[in-house]
Amino acid sequence: SKRIIQQGVERLQELSRAFRLVCKLEAQALVPQMKPVTAEDLASEVIAPFKDQLAEKKLTLNVTGFTDEVILNTNKPLAQLTLRSLIENAIQASKEGDSLVVKCLHSDGHTAFQVIDHGEGIPKEQLAQLFRPFVRVGPVTTFNREGIGLSLFLDRLIMHSLGGEVEIMSKFEQGTVATLTFATETA
Repeated sequence: SKRIIQQGVERLQELSRAFRLVCKLEAQALVPQMKPVTAEDLASEVIAPFKDQLAEKKLTLNVTGFTDEVILNTNKPLAQLTLRSLIENAIQASKEGDSLVVKCLHSDGHTAFQVIDHGEGIPKEQLAQLFRPFVRVGPVTTFNREGIGLSLFLDRLIMHSLGGEVEIMSKFEQGTVATLTFATETA
């Protein structure tokens, strides 16, 4: 139908943008412009558009710790892209009726955003390969709405360009904790 074609076109456009960004980051041709942004501002703009997807799967979302007192010196669009990616992954991994947590933790010189799901989890033997291109949990044999295994690869490139890190901890059949860690500049 027309809707399915439109979704396919949008996905291809998104994939094209991702490939261009990967090329720029790998060639170090993109130097992110860093500016102060509050954790609350960064996260609220990312989380709000997921309302319909969450309702569709009857997922509850608990958002904690994001305040205007936590200020990051980062590139807001790139940081938002990585947070959005982790939330999308958590929604895809979650079963109907599950709960998700998105929280901000702040301590000595670091701020972390965590996305926690209680979905299927990732087998231990697959964890080490998640940040390689075209790797995802299960086989990458088709191009579908679940992606083709580029998001975490791109997330890691972006976070490294921002001076941060992305980490995935998971227990099979128990869920996953995805963490973005940003260095906080001190005076």
